[in-house]
Amino acid sequence: LRRNKSVGDSAVRKGLGLGLLALGVVGLGWWGSSHNAHRIEHKVRHLAEEAVAGTVHGITTTVAGRDIHVAGIADGQAEADALLARLNALPARRKVTADLTVLETVAPYAIDVTKDAATFTAAGHIPTEAFRADLGTLGDAATGLALGAGAPEGWGDLVKGGLAALGHLNKGALKVSDATLTLTGEANGPDEAAAIDAALAALPAGSVTKDIALLDDGTPVAYAVEYSASTGATASGKLPKGFDLAAIAEALGLPGIAGEVKQAMTGTAGDLGLFAKLKGVLGQIETFKLDATADAQSLTVGVQGGVDGAAVQAALDGAAPGLTVAV
Repeated sequence: LRRNKSVGDSAVRKGLGLGLLALGVVGLGWWGSSHNAHRIEHKVRHLAEEAVAGTVHGITTTVAGRDIHVAGIADGQAEADALLARLNALPARRKVTADLTVLETVAPYAIDVTKDAATFTAAGHIPTEAFRADLGTLGDAATGLALGAGAPEGWGDLVKGGLAALGHLNKGALKVSDATLTLTGEANGPDEAAAIDAALAALPAGSVTKDIALLDDGTPVAYAVEYSASTGATASGKLPKGFDLAAIAEALGLPGIAGEVKQAMTGTAGDLGLFAKLKGVLGQIETFKLDATADAQSLTVGVQGGVDGAAVQAALDGAAPGLTVAV
């Protein structure tokens, strides 16, 4: 009986050992299989990320085992087709799925921007969201621009240069279509015209067409105002920045001033102080003529009979810088 028990125990131990060995083999196989699956997934993920690198809008990949899923915005059908072809050609991949928004390829590739004072409107296409962010000058007007594929090389430089130039206009319009830029509008004077030219200077030769009207032709300020107690006042020439015939008439206390004048839009603002001084003695004056430039003013006054000319001159002396008075 004891011998039989010993033999039975040995058999149990042998069976247990074989079972443990079998479990070890199975476990080792499972570990090897699992480790190999992770290694393959890592390799597929790396290859998929390489395949989408450099896409215009940053398409992303998700890898599960050997399956690849891509999502995002494709810059036209050509980019989408090329991307999926690269992914399907990858070794070890199993299935490729995609959730792509494919942008329309636009031709001609254009944007239109208008400016009126500080208000902008815009319509057309832009190549990327990053480019939209660079259009801070447009403010909320940039939000209505649509993404589109097909922007020619250098198109963005034309837009940015055109917007910089448009900023120097009082009002105007910018159109960029493929490789051409058209700028029209109204600017104050030569300083603004020079700033516009500087903003466009780096753009390719022959790409820019502009038609800018200047409110001020840049000629120096030089004007004359003549007054007669019997016929009223007239003016001619180019007035300084900041006042017009109505302002001069109001300063003199007159209902109006006849004549045609130009108006400076740049340079030093004019001073109405002399006309206010003249108003104080206008009741004693028969005539006066003022010849003025930006640097000097000459006033000749004719007084009514019995009026103290010296007193009138004393009232007007020093009324404006560079003024000479003869009564």
